Amino acid sequence: MFGFGKWKTEAWQGVVADKTKIDTSTSDGGDYTTYYLHVQMPTGNVERKKCSYKVWKQFEAGDAIEKRAGEKHPVKL
Repeated sequence: MFGFGKWKTEAWQGVVADKTKIDTSTSDGGDYTTYYLHVQMPTGNVERKKCSYKVWKQFEAGDAIEKRAGEKHPVKL
């Protein structure tokens, strides 16, 4: 079953609290990296948002960002 994906409907605003990346080794000898933005929401909760390296490198801690419904990636405010 295929759907629109979470990015199609998800909308939020916040401030980048931190950026992290996790390097993982696979059983066949390969490696990959997963990138996360830790976003402090207006409620005070910090949510970890998975993103591509291209998106991850655009933001720094303290940047106000917004993810709009229907758009794939967040933007700086």
